[in-house]
Amino acid sequence: MGLIITAGTTPHPLIKSIEELNKEFSGNLSVYIIYGRPFKEQKPDPLENANKVKNRAEELGLEVLTAEVSDPEDFDEALRVSIEIINKAINENERIICNYTGGTKVLSSALVYAALTKTQELKPVELYYVGGEKRDELGRVLTPAMIIRRKVNTYLNELIRRALEYVKKYQYISAYDLLVGLNYKGKAYYIMKCLEALYYWDNFKYEESHNILRELKAFSESNIEDKEIGFLCKIISKLSKISKEISYYVLQLIKAENNDVNAIKRISNNKRSFVLAIDVLENARRKFINKNYNDSILRCYRAIEVAIQLSLIIKYGLNPWHPNWNNLSILEKVKNFYEGKLPEEISLFNGLKILEILEGKSLEIDNEIKTIAYCRNHSILEHGYQSFDEEKARKVIEYTQHIISKIEREIFQFSDEEILNFSNMVEHKF
Repeated sequence: MGLIITAGTTPHPLIKSIEELNKEFSGNLSVYIIYGRPFKEQKPDPLENANKVKNRAEELGLEVLTAEVSDPEDFDEALRVSIEIINKAINENERIICNYTGGTKVLSSALVYAALTKTQELKPVELYYVGGEKRDELGRVLTPAMIIRRKVNTYLNELIRRALEYVKKYQYISAYDLLVGLNYKGKAYYIMKCLEALYYWDNFKYEESHNILRELKAFSESNIEDKEIGFLCKIISKLSKISKEISYYVLQLIKAENNDVNAIKRISNNKRSFVLAIDVLENARRKFINKNYNDSILRCYRAIEVAIQLSLIIKYGLNPWHPNWNNLSILEKVKNFYEGKLPEEISLFNGLKILEILEGKSLEIDNEIKTIAYCRNHSILEHGYQSFDEEKARKVIEYTQHIISKIEREIFQFSDEEILNFSNMVEHKF
């Protein structure tokens, strides 16, 4: 256990905390004392008091390190020393306690700030304060009246608050990174698992997300009205109702990529699998909101590709990766278009053209798809070197929504109610 102390003009509360913690941890305690360089003719002298605390700790057989802040009224300097000591303590101990009782307000506040903001990815920190109602004429707590106040969850609650703010901005990776790897229990554990499920979902790892969502179903439904996490539980509860289904569709599509004929049969005629295309578009919108415009454009392109692939599979049982052309009842029309040389694999543009031939009508979306394809192909994340701005990304999302709506209405003849239902299934709305 590492105990970090800010020392000021009285040693007694600090000595009391060392003695109490030494008993609690059976001597397995390291002490780090931060004190401010004394002002000219300052009495009591912080250095003298820091040495009194140091001497008492050493009498108990404890290892002690002292660190001076050259100007205890300079927050930047106090913060620099606090971070340095906290990092050292973290490297040398499994747990950390920060006692901010002593020192100037600047010194103690710097230590608390460092504890709550600079250790979030390392180890949780417990805050510790020695106070009391009975004080002397200088405002110092009288020794017999000292009360120790420990805040074990201050750090945890701060992490959760920040993580939930990230979630509201759809920054699931940042939210998850704040809590992952920390050994939490109870409500905090379930919040961390909610963030993990969203993290996987946002990265299209539906099966991994589903396995977590199953575990969270009861928790999310019982906390939907919670003022702090109700908004999070609503989306978790919503996704848990569709995650098994989407995971199944993705699994069958992976099998279809590997030329599993039965996988195509399992999805064909199942119009509900089209929800996967809606989810990819929803993912693109989240990237747009977070100003990840290039990522948003790539996901829009993929959403259209998914929509066309699923249209061919659902309506015509045609595997885009391993097309069995002999299954088509109007094969001759397709052959004529390709002048007898049928594609071995169906790309987005081929898929659109084949779909229009099979449907016997044009969707009149060629120009929109060409615009989206241009942005995708010339993006620095694909084949080009362009980085697209908000205006272009917004236009791509509008085009993508229009194209998918056309497919929903003209290929599948979905009703307005069905289209709204698809959107509601996967919409992340807080």
